Amino acid sequence: MDNKFLNKLSSLLFYTYIFIFIILVNPSYSQTGWYEQTLPVSGTISDIQFIDSQTGWITLYGPTNLIKTTNSGKSWIILQSGSDQFEHFEFLNDTLGFATGHIGASGQISKTTNGGTNWILTYTGSNYFSDLSFINKDTGYFCGTDGSFAGIWRTTNSGASITRIYTTNFFTIEQIFFLKQNYGGEYYGWWLSSGFMSKTTNSGISWSTPTDTINGLPGDFYWFYFLEKDTGWVVFEPNSNNVKIYKTLDGGVIWTEQVNSDGFAEVRFINQSVGWAGTGSFKIYATKNGGINWGTQVTPIFISQWTSTIDSLTAWTGYTRLAHTTDGGGIITYVGIDPGSTEIPVNFILEQNYPNPFNPQTTIKFSVLNPSSVSLMVYDITGKEILKIYDNEILNPGNYKVSLDFSRRSLSSGTYFYSMKVTDKNSGLLYNETKKMIYLK
Repeated sequence: MDNKFLNKLSSLLFYTYIFIFIILVNPSYSQTGWYEQTLPVSGTISDIQFIDSQTGWITLYGPTNLIKTTNSGKSWIILQSGSDQFEHFEFLNDTLGFATGHIGASGQISKTTNGGTNWILTYTGSNYFSDLSFINKDTGYFCGTDGSFAGIWRTTNSGASITRIYTTNFFTIEQIFFLKQNYGGEYYGWWLSSGFMSKTTNSGISWSTPTDTINGLPGDFYWFYFLEKDTGWVVFEPNSNNVKIYKTLDGGVIWTEQVNSDGFAEVRFINQSVGWAGTGSFKIYATKNGGINWGTQVTPIFISQWTSTIDSLTAWTGYTRLAHTTDGGGIITYVGIDPGSTEIPVNFILEQNYPNPFNPQTTIKFSVLNPSSVSLMVYDITGKEILKIYDNEILNPGNYKVSLDFSRRSLSSGTYFYSMKVTDKNSGLLYNETKKMIYLK
């Protein structure tokens, strides 16, 4: 056999082995977008927090477990099992953490100084605590109920003792959150209960009158998140309307509607631009411009209730399963009725994307003549499906616009195809068309 051929074959085999070795040693090598990570126990996630790209904790119930990872979620350690003592928690660093929960009818507060391996019970009694928020290693707040009225308790000695500082006529307070930075020596905080929200600007000494309105419109608050005292987002459902995300830039005086959906879970922002909002149907909402435009990213898990973020590229989301991203979540698909179109559709139409070629964003427009089941997919040149925009979803008549963002995803330059299929349960296939688009990095 020719020596030159043998040398080429040996070289090819060598680099093949190297490539396989990299894949085996580093399982995340080829993982893009959101990908699932296996948990050592089953259950429903009740809290999740990562303090850096490696170290994080999760609590699950049904049964209750507290688990920890020190390698980005590749493997987990079961710290506590079968104890409702750990329902919600907050870690201030890799060693100091606090947790709330209960044993029987007794509410409990626990503290760890070694990353969750061992816990000290600092409170047990008739008060039941739903949530907690610490501003530093000494001062933290707990919300919940005494069995009759909702309240907020505070510690200023790292959990050694707690003092009730607020009482309201609600039965319980479900969520509480304080900013860790102070303004003129005071800390801002918010709580939610039964669809109402309240705010403090003086470290919890006094609170605003609970409200269930936005811009005079009544409804229910579900979630909130504030980056600083003026900038925040809420998940709010106006009476007899869809759940929506609203944003404020003045501390909650005026709210701007951003996006609506059938349902949202927790909202998290890493900075003024990048944020995520949990939802269902194997997707998560994402934005790269502070929520001016929200789109969706595909996830391998059905529900993305809880989210923990480290930076604009690294985040985890989960509910009964867990997903992780190290590239910002991949393609963001912006979908919806085209607000710039007033024409009434006269047929089913799939238009050519624009711009084309594109890098990294492009827009696809299409029209729906009557209520129908619509599928809109993107494929690579081999026919492999890389993105589901709509998957047999019922759309009302109208003109639609989809904005695709191919950034932060390992897609090579080249030719791609997008296909629209429309069906009706009575008439069968109504429309089927495929068009080509070119991605140039």
